[in-house]
Amino acid sequence: MGAATPGGASRPAAWVVGAEAALGRALALHLAARGWRVAASGGTAALGELAAASQGAVVACPLAEGLPAARRAVATIQRIAGPLRLVVVAAPAGWRRASALIRVLGEAAEAAAGPAMGLQVVVAGDGGVPEAAARRLRAEMAAAGLDLRLARGTTDSWAAFAAAERLLAGLAGPDFEIALAPESPAAPRRRTGWRTGWRAWGRRWWARSCGRS
Repeated sequence: MGAATPGGASRPAAWVVGAEAALGRALALHLAARGWRVAASGGTAALGELAAASQGAVVACPLAEGLPAARRAVATIQRIAGPLRLVVVAAPAGWRRASALIRVLGEAAEAAAGPAMGLQVVVAGDGGVPEAAARRLRAEMAAAGLDLRLARGTTDSWAAFAAAERLLAGLAGPDFEIALAPESPAAPRRRTGWRTGWRAWGRRWWARSCGRS
């Protein structure tokens, strides 16, 4: 089952890192509205706004730099919300920090009773994520039960909720990369034959000539 549909009697838990990004905010609110237990990390102002907008359904989880802070955050979230089903690292976190956090999640899974089967981890954003390195990390983390994906595409505030729905829907499928924005149809190519160019040059020459008189 993909992360898009909560199942069973218990509420699934999600962690959104980079909640100050438009996509991170939209995902946190979208998941909370669908009954998930949601923890969010990011800027202080963004976390306060999220808590107010979700009426307390999104719980702030400060995340400082460094592996010890990441380990404490993972332990705190799992103690409060239960085993994580979904972790999304939005663009502001960056690939280096995202990969370190993913390794911490792998450590936590190996330290538990068994592999964290069903945990899906998404690194979302446009650019800055080396695909080859992400694929290697995906293969490495698969042994711990982590399903690592990439979600690519720029997302502004207007399109963030639609992008969040595409991301969650994409997790139900097998694709490693998920597109956050629909592909635009190719624009029709303009014909620029020699006749068209000649006419355009003639119009410009006539305009300049009339301007002199």
